Amino acid sequence: MIHTAKFHVLLQEEEIGLLCRKFKEKITLIGNVIDKNFNGISTSIKKLFSIWQMDVYVDFIKLIGKADIQEKDITKIQKCLDEYLYFVFGDRNKELTLLRLDFRFDAVIPNKKHRDFLLKIYKKTVEKYGFKKKMTIINQLFILIQNR
Repeated sequence: MIHTAKFHVLLQEEEIGLLCRKFKEKITLIGNVIDKNFNGISTSIKKLFSIWQMDVYVDFIKLIGKADIQEKDITKIQKCLDEYLYFVFGDRNKELTLLRLDFRFDAVIPNKKHRDFLLKIYKKTVEKYGFKKKMTIINQLFILIQNR
């Protein structure tokens, strides 16, 4: 099932000034103002070299309010994204470019014994996982002296 997505929109200098005047904020804080009006959408605006870019992160579960997202929900998602673009830019001429789409898979294990066994193995793996110690020259010499 679809979980989250990242989009971006390239912006012109004129649009940056327009957004600052519209939201009465600095360009770096406009994302916070926009995000307060939409549940499940996070916005950030940054300048890479000489190009302004607006990144839009969408959590589809929060956006439409249901966890089981199906293909028939695309119209509802599209409507929410159109409302977002209209709120930000005042028209529907801007398009979002998809950069990343995340999926998730909910595995259902009906047998309680199998589920408990898998959780036990998982917890055991997490507990047994260790980190390597950094060996310095002094530690190595100390170990060599002890082994003699």
